Amino acid sequence: LFPLFLPPTVSQVPIMALPAPGTGTVGVCGLGAMGAPMAWRLVQSQRFRRVVLHNRSVEKATDLQAKLLGEPSSVSGPSVSVEVAATIAEFASATLGATVIMMLHGDEATAAFIASYIQAASALPAAADAQPTLVVNSATISESCVRDINNKLLVHTAPRFRFVNATVTGRPEHVERGELCVWLSCASVPPDEQTAFAESGDRVCNPAMFVQNQLAPAYAKASEIISLSDVAASARYKICTNFLVYCIGELLGEALLLLDANELERETLLHWTGNVIPAGNLMDIYARKMVRREFGDSGEKVGAAIGVAVKDLKLMKASLETPAGAQAAAASSAPATQSD
Repeated sequence: LFPLFLPPTVSQVPIMALPAPGTGTVGVCGLGAMGAPMAWRLVQSQRFRRVVLHNRSVEKATDLQAKLLGEPSSVSGPSVSVEVAATIAEFASATLGATVIMMLHGDEATAAFIASYIQAASALPAAADAQPTLVVNSATISESCVRDINNKLLVHTAPRFRFVNATVTGRPEHVERGELCVWLSCASVPPDEQTAFAESGDRVCNPAMFVQNQLAPAYAKASEIISLSDVAASARYKICTNFLVYCIGELLGEALLLLDANELERETLLHWTGNVIPAGNLMDIYARKMVRREFGDSGEKVGAAIGVAVKDLKLMKASLETPAGAQAAAASSAPATQSD
Protein backbone atom coordinates (compact mmCIF):
# COMPACT_ATOMS: atom_id res chain seq x y z
CA LEU A 1 0.00 0.00 0.00
CA PHE A 2 1.07 3.57 -0.57
CA PRO A 3 1.72 5.64 2.57
CA LEU A 4 -1.57 7.09 3.71
CA PHE A 5 -0.04 10.50 4.35
CA LEU A 6 1.22 10.61 0.76
CA PRO A 7 -1.69 9.32 -1.39
CA PRO A 8 -0.82 7.96 -4.84
CA THR A 9 -2.10 9.49 -8.02
CA VAL A 10 -5.00 7.55 -9.46
CA SER A 11 -2.96 6.54 -12.47
CA GLN A 12 -0.55 4.62 -10.23
CA VAL A 13 -3.29 2.29 -9.02
CA PRO A 14 -4.13 -0.62 -11.35
CA ILE A 15 -7.77 -1.04 -12.33
CA MET A 16 -9.13 -4.38 -13.42
CA ALA A 17 -10.36 -4.23 -17.00
CA LEU A 18 -13.72 -5.55 -18.11
CA PRO A 19 -13.74 -8.77 -20.15
CA ALA A 20 -15.30 -6.72 -22.96
CA PRO A 21 -15.09 -3.00 -23.71
CA GLY A 22 -17.63 -0.79 -21.96
CA THR A 23 -20.36 0.98 -23.84
CA GLY A 24 -22.63 3.92 -23.27
CA THR A 25 -22.32 7.23 -21.45
CA VAL A 26 -21.92 8.18 -17.82
CA GLY A 27 -22.03 11.73 -16.51
CA VAL A 28 -20.42 12.87 -13.26
CA CYS A 29 -21.74 15.99 -11.55
CA GLY A 30 -19.74 17.44 -8.66
CA LEU A 31 -15.96 17.23 -9.09
CA GLY A 32 -14.75 17.94 -5.58
CA ALA A 33 -12.55 15.81 -3.31
CA MET A 34 -14.66 12.71 -3.93
CA GLY A 35 -16.28 13.33 -7.33
CA ALA A 36 -13.07 14.03 -9.24
CA PRO A 37 -11.32 10.75 -8.35
CA MET A 38 -14.57 8.87 -8.97
CA ALA A 39 -14.67 10.32 -12.49
CA TRP A 40 -10.99 9.46 -12.94
CA ARG A 41 -11.57 5.87 -11.91
CA LEU A 42 -14.53 5.57 -14.30
CA VAL A 43 -12.40 6.79 -17.20
CA GLN A 44 -9.48 4.53 -16.36
CA SER A 45 -11.73 1.49 -15.90
CA GLN A 46 -13.12 1.90 -19.45
CA ARG A 47 -16.50 0.68 -18.25
CA PHE A 48 -18.06 3.40 -20.37
CA ARG A 49 -17.00 4.72 -23.74
CA ARG A 50 -17.98 8.30 -22.90
CA VAL A 51 -17.62 10.24 -19.62
CA VAL A 52 -19.21 13.68 -19.34
CA LEU A 53 -17.98 16.03 -16.60
CA HIS A 54 -19.99 18.83 -15.01
CA ASN A 55 -19.21 21.12 -12.11
CA ARG A 56 -20.66 24.40 -10.91
CA SER A 57 -17.26 26.02 -11.52
CA VAL A 58 -16.46 24.85 -15.03
CA GLU A 59 -12.71 25.30 -14.45
CA LYS A 60 -12.66 22.18 -12.27
CA ALA A 61 -14.21 20.20 -15.09
CA THR A 62 -11.86 21.49 -17.78
CA ASP A 63 -8.81 21.00 -15.53
CA LEU A 64 -9.82 17.40 -14.83
CA GLN A 65 -10.52 16.80 -18.51
CA ALA A 66 -7.02 18.03 -19.40
CA LYS A 67 -5.43 15.74 -16.82
CA LEU A 68 -7.47 12.76 -18.00
CA LEU A 69 -6.69 13.34 -21.66
CA GLY A 70 -3.00 13.60 -20.83
CA GLU A 71 -2.97 10.48 -18.68
CA PRO A 72 -2.11 7.12 -20.27
CA SER A 73 -4.81 4.55 -19.55
CA SER A 74 -4.13 1.85 -16.97
CA VAL A 75 -5.70 -0.72 -19.27
CA SER A 76 -5.33 -1.50 -22.93
CA GLY A 77 -8.07 -0.92 -25.43
CA PRO A 78 -9.85 1.94 -27.15
CA SER A 79 -9.70 5.33 -25.48
CA VAL A 80 -12.61 6.83 -23.57
CA SER A 81 -14.15 10.09 -24.74
CA VAL A 82 -13.98 12.69 -21.95
CA GLU A 83 -16.22 15.72 -22.44
CA VAL A 84 -17.10 18.81 -20.41
CA ALA A 85 -20.65 20.13 -20.12
CA ALA A 86 -20.37 23.77 -19.07
CA THR A 87 -24.05 24.13 -18.18
CA ILE A 88 -26.74 21.87 -16.76
CA ALA A 89 -28.58 22.15 -20.09
CA GLU A 90 -25.51 20.82 -21.92
CA PHE A 91 -25.10 18.11 -19.30
CA ALA A 92 -28.73 17.01 -19.66
CA SER A 93 -28.41 16.88 -23.44
CA ALA A 94 -25.23 14.81 -23.22
CA THR A 95 -26.59 12.32 -20.67
CA LEU A 96 -30.25 11.92 -21.68
CA GLY A 97 -31.08 8.21 -21.64
CA ALA A 98 -27.73 7.41 -20.00
CA THR A 99 -26.38 7.34 -16.42
CA VAL A 100 -25.70 10.34 -14.16
CA ILE A 101 -23.73 10.23 -10.90
CA MET A 102 -24.13 13.09 -8.41
CA MET A 103 -21.53 13.83 -5.72
CA LEU A 104 -22.70 17.17 -4.40
CA HIS A 105 -22.52 18.75 -0.94
CA GLY A 106 -25.71 18.31 1.04
CA ASP A 107 -29.43 18.52 0.47
CA GLU A 108 -29.65 22.03 -0.95
CA ALA A 109 -27.08 21.60 -3.70
CA THR A 110 -28.39 18.15 -4.67
CA ALA A 111 -32.04 19.23 -4.78
CA ALA A 112 -31.20 22.35 -6.79
CA PHE A 113 -29.28 20.32 -9.37
CA ILE A 114 -32.10 17.79 -9.73
CA ALA A 115 -34.69 20.53 -10.30
CA SER A 116 -32.53 22.16 -12.97
CA TYR A 117 -31.63 18.83 -14.60
CA ILE A 118 -35.28 17.73 -14.87
CA GLN A 119 -36.23 21.07 -16.38
CA ALA A 120 -33.39 20.94 -18.92
CA ALA A 121 -33.99 17.30 -19.85
CA SER A 122 -37.74 17.84 -20.27
CA ALA A 123 -37.09 20.60 -22.79
CA LEU A 124 -35.05 18.36 -25.08
CA PRO A 125 -36.75 17.32 -28.36
CA ALA A 126 -35.73 13.69 -27.80
CA ALA A 127 -37.10 13.53 -24.25
CA ALA A 128 -40.30 11.64 -25.04
CA ASP A 129 -38.57 8.85 -26.98
CA ALA A 130 -35.40 8.47 -24.91
CA GLN A 131 -34.58 5.50 -22.73
CA PRO A 132 -34.95 6.24 -18.99
CA THR A 133 -32.06 8.20 -17.53
CA LEU A 134 -30.55 6.57 -14.45
CA VAL A 135 -29.70 9.12 -11.75
CA VAL A 136 -27.36 7.92 -8.99
CA ASN A 137 -26.75 9.92 -5.83
CA SER A 138 -23.45 9.13 -4.09
CA ALA A 139 -23.43 11.97 -1.54
CA THR A 140 -24.60 11.85 2.07
CA ILE A 141 -27.98 13.57 2.11
CA SER A 142 -31.05 13.33 4.33
CA GLU A 143 -33.72 10.67 4.04
CA SER A 144 -36.32 13.32 3.19
CA CYS A 145 -34.16 14.70 0.39
CA VAL A 146 -33.68 11.20 -1.07
CA ARG A 147 -37.43 10.59 -1.07
CA ASP A 148 -38.16 14.00 -2.57
CA ILE A 149 -35.67 13.44 -5.40
CA ASN A 150 -37.06 9.98 -6.08
CA ASN A 151 -40.64 11.30 -6.21
CA LYS A 152 -39.72 14.18 -8.53
CA LEU A 153 -37.86 11.89 -10.91
CA LEU A 154 -40.32 9.02 -11.08
CA VAL A 155 -43.40 11.11 -11.87
CA HIS A 156 -41.87 12.14 -15.20
CA THR A 157 -42.72 10.28 -18.38
CA ALA A 158 -41.00 12.57 -20.90
CA PRO A 159 -38.25 11.86 -20.17
CA ARG A 160 -38.42 8.89 -17.84
CA PHE A 161 -36.00 8.39 -14.97
CA ARG A 162 -34.68 5.75 -12.61
CA PHE A 163 -33.08 6.65 -9.29
CA VAL A 164 -30.64 4.82 -7.02
CA ASN A 165 -29.28 6.18 -3.77
CA ALA A 166 -25.71 4.88 -3.67
CA THR A 167 -24.09 6.65 -0.76
CA VAL A 168 -20.47 5.81 0.01
CA THR A 169 -18.21 5.26 2.99
CA GLY A 170 -14.59 6.26 2.59
CA ARG A 171 -12.25 9.17 2.04
CA PRO A 172 -10.63 10.59 -1.11
CA GLU A 173 -7.65 8.25 -0.74
CA HIS A 174 -10.07 5.31 -0.73
CA VAL A 175 -11.59 6.52 -4.01
CA GLU A 176 -8.12 6.83 -5.51
CA ARG A 177 -7.32 3.23 -4.63
CA GLY A 178 -10.77 1.92 -5.58
CA GLU A 179 -11.54 1.05 -1.95
CA LEU A 180 -14.83 2.80 -1.26
CA CYS A 181 -17.81 0.95 0.21
CA VAL A 182 -21.12 1.65 -1.53
CA TRP A 183 -24.57 1.27 0.06
CA LEU A 184 -27.45 0.95 -2.40
CA SER A 185 -31.22 1.35 -2.25
CA CYS A 186 -33.96 2.13 -4.75
CA ALA A 187 -37.71 2.03 -5.17
CA SER A 188 -39.32 -0.98 -6.81
CA VAL A 189 -39.59 -0.81 -10.59
CA PRO A 190 -43.27 -1.35 -11.52
CA PRO A 191 -43.93 -4.62 -13.42
CA ASP A 192 -45.34 -2.78 -16.44
CA GLU A 193 -42.15 -0.70 -16.64
CA GLN A 194 -40.02 -3.83 -16.46
CA THR A 195 -42.03 -5.34 -19.31
CA ALA A 196 -41.92 -2.18 -21.43
CA PHE A 197 -38.13 -1.86 -21.10
CA ALA A 198 -37.21 -5.54 -20.81
CA GLU A 199 -34.66 -5.24 -23.62
CA SER A 200 -32.89 -2.35 -21.88
CA GLY A 201 -31.30 -4.58 -19.24
CA ASP A 202 -30.46 -3.90 -15.60
CA ARG A 203 -29.78 -0.17 -16.03
CA VAL A 204 -33.52 0.36 -16.49
CA CYS A 205 -35.16 -2.77 -15.06
CA ASN A 206 -32.85 -3.43 -12.10
CA PRO A 207 -30.94 -0.18 -11.54
CA ALA A 208 -29.45 -1.05 -8.15
CA MET A 209 -27.94 -4.21 -9.64
CA PHE A 210 -26.57 -2.17 -12.54
CA VAL A 211 -24.86 0.24 -10.14
CA GLN A 212 -23.49 -2.67 -8.12
CA ASN A 213 -22.12 -4.53 -11.15
CA GLN A 214 -21.19 -1.79 -13.60
CA LEU A 215 -20.51 1.46 -11.75
CA ALA A 216 -19.29 0.60 -8.26
CA PRO A 217 -16.44 -1.77 -9.23
CA ALA A 218 -14.63 1.17 -10.84
CA TYR A 219 -14.10 2.90 -7.48
CA ALA A 220 -15.26 0.54 -4.72
CA LYS A 221 -14.02 -2.63 -3.06
CA ALA A 222 -17.48 -3.56 -1.82
CA SER A 223 -21.10 -2.68 -2.56
CA GLU A 224 -24.18 -3.89 -0.75
CA ILE A 225 -27.85 -3.53 -1.65
CA ILE A 226 -29.66 -2.37 1.49
CA SER A 227 -33.14 -2.34 -0.04
CA LEU A 228 -34.84 -2.82 -3.40
CA SER A 229 -38.09 -1.26 -2.22
CA ASP A 230 -37.19 1.52 0.25
CA VAL A 231 -35.28 4.16 -1.70
CA ALA A 232 -34.05 5.94 1.45
CA ALA A 233 -32.81 2.85 3.29
CA SER A 234 -29.18 3.42 2.28
CA ALA A 235 -29.36 7.07 3.39
CA ARG A 236 -30.42 5.95 6.87
CA TYR A 237 -27.81 3.21 6.86
CA LYS A 238 -25.04 5.68 6.03
CA ILE A 239 -26.04 8.00 8.88
CA CYS A 240 -26.21 5.12 11.35
CA THR A 241 -22.79 3.81 10.38
CA ASN A 242 -21.24 7.30 10.23
CA PHE A 243 -21.85 7.35 13.96
CA LEU A 244 -19.12 4.72 14.21
CA VAL A 245 -16.69 7.03 12.39
CA TYR A 246 -17.20 9.82 14.91
CA CYS A 247 -16.94 7.33 17.78
CA ILE A 248 -13.55 6.31 16.37
CA GLY A 249 -12.40 9.92 16.68
CA GLU A 250 -13.54 10.12 20.29
CA LEU A 251 -11.96 6.75 21.10
CA LEU A 252 -8.62 7.82 19.64
CA GLY A 253 -8.73 11.10 21.54
CA GLU A 254 -9.23 9.25 24.85
CA ALA A 255 -6.38 6.85 23.99
CA LEU A 256 -4.04 9.78 23.25
CA LEU A 257 -4.91 11.37 26.60
CA LEU A 258 -4.05 8.08 28.34
CA LEU A 259 -0.72 7.92 26.52
CA ASP A 260 0.05 11.52 27.55
CA ALA A 261 -0.91 10.77 31.15
CA ASN A 262 1.41 7.76 31.18
CA GLU A 263 4.28 9.73 29.61
CA LEU A 264 4.27 7.62 26.46
CA GLU A 265 4.92 8.98 22.99
CA ARG A 266 1.75 9.73 21.04
CA GLU A 267 3.36 8.26 17.92
CA THR A 268 3.32 4.81 19.57
CA LEU A 269 -0.47 4.67 19.07
CA LEU A 270 0.25 4.04 15.40
CA HIS A 271 1.94 0.74 16.28
CA TRP A 272 -1.42 -0.47 17.51
CA THR A 273 -3.65 0.99 14.82
CA GLY A 274 -1.30 -0.14 12.04
CA ASN A 275 -0.69 -3.68 13.28
CA VAL A 276 -3.45 -4.96 15.54
CA ILE A 277 -6.05 -4.04 12.93
CA PRO A 278 -5.31 -4.04 9.17
CA ALA A 279 -3.37 -0.96 8.08
CA GLY A 280 -5.24 1.56 5.95
CA ASN A 281 -8.58 1.32 7.74
CA LEU A 282 -10.39 4.38 9.03
CA MET A 283 -9.00 4.07 12.56
CA ASP A 284 -5.45 3.93 11.22
CA ILE A 285 -6.06 6.93 8.96
CA TYR A 286 -7.58 9.10 11.69
CA ALA A 287 -4.94 8.01 14.20
CA ARG A 288 -2.20 9.34 11.92
CA LYS A 289 -4.01 12.65 11.53
CA MET A 290 -4.62 13.04 15.27
CA VAL A 291 -1.19 11.87 16.42
CA ARG A 292 0.62 14.14 13.96
CA ARG A 293 -2.00 16.91 14.17
CA GLU A 294 -2.44 16.90 10.39
CA PHE A 295 -5.59 19.02 10.28
CA GLY A 296 -4.82 21.07 7.17
CA ASP A 297 -3.16 24.02 8.90
CA SER A 298 0.17 23.25 7.21
CA GLY A 299 -1.25 22.35 3.82
CA GLU A 300 -2.03 18.68 4.54
CA LYS A 301 -4.76 17.06 2.48
CA VAL A 302 -8.12 17.21 4.25
CA GLY A 303 -10.77 14.70 3.23
CA ALA A 304 -13.75 16.40 4.83
CA ALA A 305 -14.10 19.84 6.40
CA ILE A 306 -15.73 20.34 9.80
CA GLY A 307 -18.92 21.46 8.04
CA VAL A 308 -19.38 17.92 6.70
CA ALA A 309 -19.22 16.52 10.25
CA VAL A 310 -21.74 19.10 11.47
CA LYS A 311 -24.09 18.17 8.63
CA ASP A 312 -23.82 14.46 9.41
CA LEU A 313 -24.38 14.97 13.12
CA LYS A 314 -27.51 16.99 12.40
CA LEU A 315 -28.78 14.16 10.19
CA MET A 316 -28.10 11.67 13.00
CA LYS A 317 -30.03 13.82 15.46
CA ALA A 318 -32.92 14.20 13.01
CA SER A 319 -33.11 10.43 12.57
CA LEU A 320 -33.81 10.07 16.30
CA GLU A 321 -36.64 12.58 16.10
CA THR A 322 -38.72 10.38 13.77
CA PRO A 323 -41.47 8.18 15.31
CA ALA A 324 -39.28 5.10 14.90
CA GLY A 325 -36.30 6.90 16.43
CA ALA A 326 -38.31 8.10 19.40
CA GLN A 327 -39.63 4.59 19.99
CA ALA A 328 -36.11 3.13 19.89
CA ALA A 329 -34.83 5.81 22.29
CA ALA A 330 -37.69 5.13 24.71
CA ALA A 331 -37.02 1.42 24.60
CA SER A 332 -33.33 1.89 25.34
CA SER A 333 -34.04 4.10 28.35
CA ALA A 334 -36.74 1.84 29.84
CA PRO A 335 -35.87 0.24 33.22
CA ALA A 336 -34.50 -3.28 32.89
CA THR A 337 -36.81 -6.08 34.00
CA GLN A 338 -35.88 -9.37 35.61
CA SER A 339 -36.11 -11.11 32.24
CA ASP A 340 -33.69 -8.55 30.71
